[in-house]
Amino acid sequence: MASRSEPIRPRHSRNRGGLVVLLLAVPVVLPLLVSTYARVDPTIAGIPFFFWYQLALIPVSVVFLLIAYRLVASSGRDRREQRGQDEGDVR
Repeated sequence: MASRSEPIRPRHSRNRGGLVVLLLAVPVVLPLLVSTYARVDPTIAGIPFFFWYQLALIPVSVVFLLIAYRLVASSGRDRREQRGQDEGDVR
């Protein structure tokens, strides 16, 4: 039996943490790889690739951040529910 001072963590919470770090790393690393998008072609409506790629990264980053947020929020909810069950609370 686990002691009260030691939190009970489900095994999948560590996996979630790694996934969250990976999801947060993608929007940070992609703009740093300038050599992958430092070119003019292909153009969309006369806008060079260099510019529209960076603009396209904004919604892509939002999606990655939203997924990471949902994972962290659900992990916190799971912990609160687990803590409530340990204390005998029914929520």
